[in-house]
Amino acid sequence: MSLVNKLGGIGRRLIQVGVDFLPAWLRRFLRRIQLGKAGQVPALPTTDPQKQLLVIGPVNYAGQGYVWGNAVAAASDLAAHSYAVEVPGGFSFAVDSEIPVAVYETSRAWQKQQLRFLSGADFVLLEAEVRLFGNLFQNFKQEVRALRAAGVNVAFLAHGTDIRVPSQHVKQTRWSIHAEPGADNFRAEWLSRRNIAAIRELTGPVFVSTPDLLVYTPEAIWCPVAIDLQRWRSDSPKPKRERPLVVHAPSRAAEKGTDIIEPLLFELERAGVIDYQRIQNVPSAKMPEVYQNADIVLDQFRAGSYGVTAVEAMAAGCVVVGHITPQVERAVEEATGVSLPIVSCEANQIGSVLRELISDQAGFSERIQAGQRFVKEVHSGEFSARALLQNWLRPQ
Repeated sequence: MSLVNKLGGIGRRLIQVGVDFLPAWLRRFLRRIQLGKAGQVPALPTTDPQKQLLVIGPVNYAGQGYVWGNAVAAASDLAAHSYAVEVPGGFSFAVDSEIPVAVYETSRAWQKQQLRFLSGADFVLLEAEVRLFGNLFQNFKQEVRALRAAGVNVAFLAHGTDIRVPSQHVKQTRWSIHAEPGADNFRAEWLSRRNIAAIRELTGPVFVSTPDLLVYTPEAIWCPVAIDLQRWRSDSPKPKRERPLVVHAPSRAAEKGTDIIEPLLFELERAGVIDYQRIQNVPSAKMPEVYQNADIVLDQFRAGSYGVTAVEAMAAGCVVVGHITPQVERAVEEATGVSLPIVSCEANQIGSVLRELISDQAGFSERIQAGQRFVKEVHSGEFSARALLQNWLRPQ
């Protein structure tokens, strides 16, 4: 039995938190043992010297850093560059620069090179409070101070679990994964509270990618997730079939409520009401075809909000079903002036909601059209670019 296992739950939790307090050089040393040699340091990116530069990194969750950067560049006189740490076995989202994890964690040469590169930028959007330079600094607060000392304008963009406080989230929705018996919320609670406190200590513009996160940072601005509409839309009609095809593509099944909804979906399938497919291990390049072939997409049932999956599915002409809290519905309507066209239901109601939805063919078609309009207006990148430009990059 390993030492960590011998220590038990409390010991493991202390180790989870304690790693963040190790000196940067020791973290780098330990990661070198774990990951091996870093290999060749990637060349510096080439950017337009005639334009001010926005750099977004270092996570690019669901390809958002790349899409936001392109949207800002298209709407302004700025150049943009996104970068992310490579995730082995991940979904291969588009990004301007992908950094091998061993280089990011252990290469002091790359870390110093990246510090020089970002110090020459005009704006840096730090995603999810993740360290920009691997283990060069002790924490992201030191990184931000170093960049600001070099004259860089730094803002923050929270993505989800980085600021979602478990003890607060359970009050937002009874389906919260944090409310599950045996849920280990220790590190998530500590990390989210640490990140929120650090952001407020550093000050500066704060953005969130989903509207539910406004609960934890009311001072933040919603910068909606964005997609390439042309990639997801199709002019071809949906296949004609006797039963609607319902798909669910959970990146993390436990966090999406898959365990609750699937038994009910299997019952509907046995009754001949739907055909059901669970989508797993499909690269992002193949997902437009999946959604363009589907009729209904089941999003997430534990977060109380929606994200990239729902947006992509609506763009592809699917009706999206998920659990949306009243707070999210209000925040969306206040920001956009239109209602969120996602069918909201609690996880244990999925069977009756799908039956009702399928029986109303006219309403079904209207929901598809409303979803596509909503994505075009809110999630095509233009809305996100305005949020960043007006509240940070080019304030009026």
